[in-house]
Amino acid sequence: MAEQQPALLTIEGVEARTGIPVRQIRVLTTNGTGPPSVRLGKRRWWRAADVDAWIDETFAQDSH
Repeated sequence: MAEQQPALLTIEGVEARTGIPVRQIRVLTTNGTGPPSVRLGKRRWWRAADVDAWIDETFAQDSH
């Protein structure tokens, strides 16, 4: 059986998943504090699992 590929999100998908506005996601990406992403072609993509892990890490850091 073929391995399932990870779900990829556009910046709008990250916004929908996190509630963070596109403009802020761009800032977080530029300064390296947002979820990891990659440029493929003309677009930037995020793996849904990476976005979820970033959310979990952010909650863990802020809960201290």
